[in-house]
Formats: sequence, structure tokens, C-alpha cells
Amino acid sequence: MGLPRRPAAVFVGRQEELTALQQALTVGPGVIAQAVIGLGGIGKSELALHYALAHRNRYDLVWWIDAEGAGAIEAGLAGLCRALCAGMAAKAAAQASAEEATAWALAWLATHQRWLVIFDNVEEVDHLQPYLGRLHTGQVLITSRRDRGWQEIGTVLRLGVLAPAAAVGLLQSLIAPGIWDPDAAAELATELGELPLALKHAGAYIAIWPGGRPFAQGASIDITSGGRAGLEAAASTTCQSSSVSSSTMTWGGRAG
Repeated sequence: MGLPRRPAAVFVGRQEELTALQQALTVGPGVIAQAVIGLGGIGKSELALHYALAHRNRYDLVWWIDAEGAGAIEAGLAGLCRALCAGMAAKAAAQASAEEATAWALAWLATHQRWLVIFDNVEEVDHLQPYLGRLHTGQVLITSRRDRGWQEIGTVLRLGVLAPAAAVGLLQSLIAPGIWDPDAAAELATELGELPLALKHAGAYIAIWPGGRPFAQGASIDITSGGRAGLEAAASTTCQSSSVSSSTMTWGGRAG
């Protein structure tokens, strides 16, 4: 199983979406494609990871492709070829060009059924069309921030922010009981727009703050001065990797 990492241990509020994926990605005639779309930081990749791990026994092959750009998609398919050819054919696969290896991988997929390929963070529908058109069986799971065009190739799941109770639950799973304050957590979850990535960074920051100061000193976290600056600094590295700026995604609520 070719996943980039283990799914996060803390994963709440997405059972309905996992069930929807299970129902959509059923074995049937032709290739089945499902797109999960939503804001950066909303949890699309995490949802795909959890689905793939939970249902790994349904497949003979699970392969993850970082699909940010047409070249990355080709490289990921070429990597699949080389993984499948490990052993006696490894040398030939290693010497093949990216185009040749990609063609071989697509030919393999076209003649097998029990596989799942995940294209993570696809930028444009057109980047996938040339490849999906050559597949006749199997299942494809796509994640993307782009919200248009996916109906042409499969079904669409629009991933929203967490429900308020789930957002608070996510914070609670990250913060020690001794400093837990449900009212402060609810206020913080609302301020962060119930966005999973921002909540995880905020919870991690609070967890390492000496003495749990943000919760210990009052009923709410100070997100207007020092507290806000500290949380923003803790979240900035990951947030800046998204197309949504760190200030918008972390502090501006529901961006987009």
C-alpha cells in the first residue's frame, strides 16, 4: 500500500463523509472516480488517507500520487510502474523514460480491477483527463481545491468545515484535561472558523504552552494580542503552504 504517511490519530467529525466515500467508491462497471473538493486546510487529504487505510482490504493495490501539477501526476504514475516492477523487471523499469513508465502503469491499471489510486491536490481537471480516459476499471479518488469541472469525470463530495461540536472535540483531544476550558474552546473554535488545520495548530500550541497559560488564565484565549500572535506563529509554516494565506485561513474564518 503506497500511502505517504499514516493517517492522523486524531480524526473527528468526518464519519458521514467517510460513509459517503464508501458508498460512492463501490465496485461497478468502468472506472469509478470520486472528487473531494474544499478549502486548503479543511482536511481533504486526511479524509482520503483514513478512507484508504480503513478499506485497504478491498484492494490489491492502493497508490497515492501527489498530483500538484501535470508533471507530478506523470511522475507519480511512473513511480507506480517502478513499484509494480520491483524484482526481475526493476532494472528495465528504472531505465524507462517517464513517458514509457507512465504508459506501462496505465496499461496495468486498465487490465486489473481491485485498485485504488488517489490523486492528491489536483490543480486542474484537464491534468487528469488524458490519464482517466485510458482507464476502464478500478477506482480513483481525487482531492482538489478547485471546485468546478469534476462532474465531468465522476461524483463530487464538497468537504465543509467541522460542525461546532466536532471542532471543540478536536481541540479537547489535543489539550490536557487539567487546562481544558470548554467555553474557551468553543470561542476559539468559532474564531478559527471550525477549520481543522487551524484547530490542530492551535491545540498543539496550547498543549506546549508552559502551564497551559491560555486556558488557565481566564475563560477565553486572548486572540487579540499576544495569544493571537503566538497561535499565528505556530500555524504559519503549514498554513503558508496552502493557496489560502495563513492570516486568512487561520484567523479569517471561512475563506473563499
